[in-house]
Amino acid sequence: MVESALRPWKDLPSDLLTEIARHLPCLVGRLGMSRTCHDWWFAVQRLSPPRQLPWLLLPDPTTSPVNTGRVSFYYVLGKGNKDTHSLRIGEDTGNACFFGSYDGGWLLLAHGQTDRHMLLNLHTDRRLFLPDRVYYVSPEVGAVLTPVSTTILVATFSSPPGQNTQCFGAAIIDSTWGVCRPQLAFWSMEVADDRRPVAMGFMKSLYEPWSRPEDVIYHKGAFHFLTDAEHVVVYDIFKIQEVFF
Repeated sequence: MVESALRPWKDLPSDLLTEIARHLPCLVGRLGMSRTCHDWWFAVQRLSPPRQLPWLLLPDPTTSPVNTGRVSFYYVLGKGNKDTHSLRIGEDTGNACFFGSYDGGWLLLAHGQTDRHMLLNLHTDRRLFLPDRVYYVSPEVGAVLTPVSTTILVATFSSPPGQNTQCFGAAIIDSTWGVCRPQLAFWSMEVADDRRPVAMGFMKSLYEPWSRPEDVIYHKGAFHFLTDAEHVVVYDIFKIQEVFF
């Protein structure tokens, strides 16, 4: 009897490798496969990217109230515990407040729940500072006052952060400025690698002072804020010019 030779995993036919990759709808699973060897990487590259679905981040099951370690990622279309992945990020994230994300694997989080804001990259564990304080600018007289503490509720950026390009951030905030507190804030990410930037905050929209912003995106060179009155207020960061529609 002639014994059949076992082929190494790396020598599997390319069409079979591609079919295996097709059954990995989770981005983390495909990343793991692509790191095995060149042929497996090439099989993953031949496929279109998986569907972009929300990632559910949970405290790692090995952590405790005393040891609030890193977080885990749970694939929402999975079938059980095997679809929980440990993330290769710092062990100081398990008790943080996650309040947003940005393309490229960036997470927005507050280590102190309402302060110590950071950008964290899921793929590289790189960290960039975000503002904890904001200068208040009065739209009536243009006065700039002493910076006050702030909590970022929602934020976005003019371009991918962490690259050697000009990048600005914009946020909806909640500060300690009494009843008439700032609602919008803008800042440059130029120094974010080394220290925490300080944002410039605005009390309210000049066109719609009674409304409250609810969400923000960057589109065609400007930040667009959606208000609770279902209007959009646009800010050109290079001119700090407000447009309402």
